[in-house]
Amino acid sequence: MLFIPTPKHQASLSFHLSAGISAFNLVLFLPGLILFLTALKSFKQRLRIAYGFISSGLILFSLGTIQYPILAILRATNSAWATKGYTEMAFVVGAFCVFMGTWLYARLIGIKGLLMSWPVVLVIVFVLMGAVSLLPHNHVGIPENGARILLALHTWEAALFFGGAVLALLIKRKTTFIYTRAMAWIFVGFSLYTVGVCFINIVLVIAGFNSWYFTYNVFLLPFSLGALTWLKAAEAFHDIATANIPLLGAEGGRTFFGQPINAPASRQASCVDVVVFLASLSSDPSRIDQSLDELRRVTARQTYGQVLGRFDQERLAETCLQIETYLTENEPVRKLSRSQLRRLVSDRYRNIVNDPYFWQRLDAAL
Repeated sequence: MLFIPTPKHQASLSFHLSAGISAFNLVLFLPGLILFLTALKSFKQRLRIAYGFISSGLILFSLGTIQYPILAILRATNSAWATKGYTEMAFVVGAFCVFMGTWLYARLIGIKGLLMSWPVVLVIVFVLMGAVSLLPHNHVGIPENGARILLALHTWEAALFFGGAVLALLIKRKTTFIYTRAMAWIFVGFSLYTVGVCFINIVLVIAGFNSWYFTYNVFLLPFSLGALTWLKAAEAFHDIATANIPLLGAEGGRTFFGQPINAPASRQASCVDVVVFLASLSSDPSRIDQSLDELRRVTARQTYGQVLGRFDQERLAETCLQIETYLTENEPVRKLSRSQLRRLVSDRYRNIVNDPYFWQRLDAAL
């Protein structure tokens, strides 16, 4: 980007920062998109649609930022396209796609609340758009009607990204820890986009387009950080498909990004860990809560380091079979087969869990 000639009447630093940041965002989105696409085959159609919306929305945002250096090169920064809000179309549609994708995901796992009602969401968004567009503001360097349209469109984007962030947080709280890292990064990314758009409106109202915030393209930085979180979310999403999670410590507390807290370092793995691992593959743990009652009874009377007896091992094997049935027949997000589940369990635990009656009962059910 440094070799692109600076257009006339443009500051070299400002132009090349704009071009460089836009290219940087796009470069980050491409590997993230590849990671998402290669993982989607492990998920069901409805989740593919949801993530398709989210991916499309973020890519539209990335492509939208490329407009600014192109407009500068074409000397069209004062054209109707720039002054009447048409540059915002990619961002407006992108914000809608992001919220729609998160909404579809939330509905898939049974999230409830006001944000799940489209009439409520649209009323709130339109009221906010009207209120912000009427705010008294400094001279922004474009016609008054164009300024009010821009303020309203930015409010649309911020409101929908904020709604997507809240839904991502609700999904993170409801789902199992295997999904935690992906949803945490999505929440952080949507929050950064929300902050970025809100600051654009704040600076427009206070200082207008002639502020250093726009002159040196500082307004693009939150979106670049958002692009980084997209890449981290894509990596975490890919790990869900490959079940790339820690073997032990699954039953303990976890950080905001899903890392185990105080995971036991020297405890011998048991069939309890196998049950917890299988349960973690469920996108909505409330749907298998009843199946985990036997696990709770066993762990309630088990002392630290105690080897489980034959009865407990066989009962936990029955619990595994119940969870397997749910995952293969009723799981709303993942596409799993019984042979795939057995392979995952065997690869992770067969050599480190010495509970023979547990394995005998599982093998007998094949």
